[in-house]
Order: sequence, then C-alpha cells, then structure tokens
Amino acid sequence: MPGRPIFVVDNDRALDRFIDEWLPSIDGNQIALDIEEDRARFFRPQVALIQITMDNEDAIVDPLSFDVDDLAAVVEAICLTPSSIIMHGARNDVVGLKRDFGVGPHRLLDTQIAARFLGRTRFGLAALLDDEFGRTLNKEARRSDWTQRPLTPKQLAYARADTAWLHGLWDRLNDLLDDSDWGDAFDEECDALSELPAEELIFDPLGWRKIKGISRLDPVAATRAHIVWQWREDESDRANVHPSRLAPPWCILQIATNGVSAIRPGSRTGRAVSTAGDGAVERLRELLESDAAKRAWEAPRKTRKSSRRPVSADVWRSRVEGLMQWRTTECRRTELEAGWLAPRGVLEAAAAVASPTESEFAAADGVRRWRARRYTGDWSKIIRRV
Repeated sequence: MPGRPIFVVDNDRALDRFIDEWLPSIDGNQIALDIEEDRARFFRPQVALIQITMDNEDAIVDPLSFDVDDLAAVVEAICLTPSSIIMHGARNDVVGLKRDFGVGPHRLLDTQIAARFLGRTRFGLAALLDDEFGRTLNKEARRSDWTQRPLTPKQLAYARADTAWLHGLWDRLNDLLDDSDWGDAFDEECDALSELPAEELIFDPLGWRKIKGISRLDPVAATRAHIVWQWREDESDRANVHPSRLAPPWCILQIATNGVSAIRPGSRTGRAVSTAGDGAVERLRELLESDAAKRAWEAPRKTRKSSRRPVSADVWRSRVEGLMQWRTTECRRTELEAGWLAPRGVLEAAAAVASPTESEFAAADGVRRWRARRYTGDWSKIIRRV
C-alpha cells in the first residue's frame, strides 16, 4: 500500500471518471469494501465514506459531496456487480448502505466471520492484521468526525487501510477455511448477513428505566425521568444530535431527582441540555412544570406472553441446562467461542421444539441450518432424555 495512489471521488469530474473506469472493472471481479459513518454524533446516521480496493487500487467515494439520487446507481453497481465482496465485521455497513441507498452488498465474504469459525479470539481487523502480517494499523482517526470536510490525511489513511489489506487477509483465512469443516457454516452466516434489513430507528419509551440509579427514585421523580426521556428523543430528532450527546444518563437522573432546578442556567446539567438548540430548554422547563410531571409514575401493566413451548417449563429448563453442558464440551472440542458456536437463545429455541428432528431444529428461531445439520444427533439425545 505505501506509495500507491488513492482515487478520491468528491466532485462531478471524479465521479464521471469513476463511472467510466472503475464500475466496468468492478463488474465480475472481487473487491474489498467498507464504509465510514458517524453513529455516535447524530440522531440520523449517514454513510460518510465508501472505500473500495480492487487489484491493488484504492478508491474512496464521498457520498456527502453528491445527492443521494446521483449516487444510487453507482452504489447499486458497487454492491451487486462484483463476483464477491470482502468485508470485515460488515453488519453495520450492510444496514447502513441499505438505509441510505436501498441496496447492500451480496456475495459477501466477511473476514471477521471467517476468523471466528477458525477459532480466533482476536478477530478485530487490527488484531488479525497484526497476527497474520505483523502489520500495525493506526486507529487514531477511528472516532473522528467523518462528516467534517475536508477530510484530514490521517482520516483518508485510516479509511483506506480498512480495505487495502482485506484481499491478503481473505486469501490467508480462506486457505485455512478450506482445510476446516466450517465452509458451509461460513457461507450461511455471510448470506444471512447480506440479507439483513435496512436499519430502523426504534425508540423504547421505557428505556429510561435501565439507567443506573433510576430504580431508587420515588414515583414522582420517575415520572420526570419518563418526561425527560421522551423530550430527549424529540429534541434529538429535531436537532439531528445523538440522544446520548444531548442528555446522557447522568443528566436524566439529575433532572428526575431535582426537577426543574437541575437545569438552571450555568449548571452542568443546564449546559448539557442547552446543546439541543433554540427553545429546547424552555420546552423541557414547561414539561417539568406541567401538571403531568407532578403525578406519580405508574408502570404499564405487563401482558403475559402465551407460551408456545410444547413442554412444561420444568422440562424446558432441564433441556436448556443439558444443552448448555453440551455446549461447554463442544466448545472445547472445536475451540470456538460459546456465543458463536451456539448462543444461549439458540439453545433455548432448540429446547422448545416439538420433535427433535433436523427440520424442526432448522426452523427454530436463530438455529441456522449448519447447526441443525451438525448437532441434531447430539441435541436429540439430550432432549429425549428429559
């Protein structure tokens, strides 16, 4: 990588060249792909960079320099025309591209998934490059603001490195994967990753109850916490600021505990919530001084979920315990992490099947076909014993 040029696509002339020269070359060839987006600063994250490496050439497309409509066909070609796409830890990238452009990469080869099936305990990109090539990545720019323009040389170098080494890493891991028994499992996990839906912002109106210290509040203070939580969501949406930057958990706890006095001008809490913009603090003060804020909090009644298990709760728990013991033994044998081999939720779903057959296991929630193919025999014995 040192010394080779990088093609930055951030103006119409560069985009025309990318369309004329790069897109035809991408069609039918293998590429490495990554994106950068700032998920910690904004209420609505946006793809800020698209990095591509192909045949020892690197390109960085800057989506913020163009209208989404101008890039839609380009991103579609990048995602759909290559013979395969190497990525690393692609979950957020897949849902981010689908969110912004309506299309995600297919024929995906995720080097993080490969590393996990090979039993690696260090499966971050920097760790893998260090282990495989003795290459140290400079991660200094990782948490920088990817929406700022112009981008700094450090940012460009960081973004480029996320794809520049992926071909070599994939070649190394693929050779090991071919010699393993996990090829079908790798393919299935990559296919499932590429089929993830576009990201949806889902607001939990009761999320404030998870804040440390909230459970000790009296009912009226709990009502204030609920009000501040909803206010934070509305103002974050209005200002396009990530909720945690507008009112972090300590701030919500302070306001819930002390009421409107907590947001007096000059206070730490007052300064925090003032970042929401014009009128936000005034709107919060009105909410905290309203009659609704003086009522005691009443938790909504929980609706009892009907159990779909074909067995009693005691039998199901015994099955889960047996499957957990099996997992411990299987992890020693395969050298895979427990949460990767079979997360607890997968074992709980397997324990609830009506009849322990491969098709029943494969249809259970979260139980991939590769697990059902390999473990139906073991799981059936455990389930039938209970």
